[in-house]
Amino acid sequence: MRRNWTREEEAYLAQQAGMTRIDSIAKKLNRTVISVELKMKRMGIANTRDQVGLMTMGELARLLNVDRNTVKHWADRYGLPYQKRKTKREKTFYFVDTNDFWEWAYDYKEKVDFSKIERHALPPEPGWVEPLRMQRKETRYKPWTIQEERQLLEQMKSNKPLEDIAKSMNRSLTSVERKYYRIKNIRRIN
Repeated sequence: MRRNWTREEEAYLAQQAGMTRIDSIAKKLNRTVISVELKMKRMGIANTRDQVGLMTMGELARLLNVDRNTVKHWADRYGLPYQKRKTKREKTFYFVDTNDFWEWAYDYKEKVDFSKIERHALPPEPGWVEPLRMQRKETRYKPWTIQEERQLLEQMKSNKPLEDIAKSMNRSLTSVERKYYRIKNIRRIN
């Protein structure tokens, strides 16, 4: 039998959307999951990401003009803060707060190409971003030579820190890391 929604139920739904799994909301309200999903759609909160005030790693990647896996790599390897939430039945989202991203980016400036980020795409944009945006535009990708690849492998065998290798080769730390892991993976396949 169909039951009308009360204002209290609607308020609870609006408050919990994006924070609590839909099946948990349904259980609390003694409603079916489908009923909750339909009500969310009618209330204009079908997109639960808008409700949490955060963005998914995929949304952040689009704004940064990088692959989603790059953002996930930053989170896993370099500590980009994120929150993992199940917002739909079994759907898991990885959310990033804009302020957390900017704090992280300040410490990991070499990882982010600020020239690819549109101005104020991620508000509030700190003042230190604009000079880096202009600085990065002037640099161009420099292809690796076979001699540089050999030099990289030799220095890696001597257990030299990646930061020192990058400096000695006049390359960014990211460039050195990526090239080393690509070479390593190619050799593993062959």
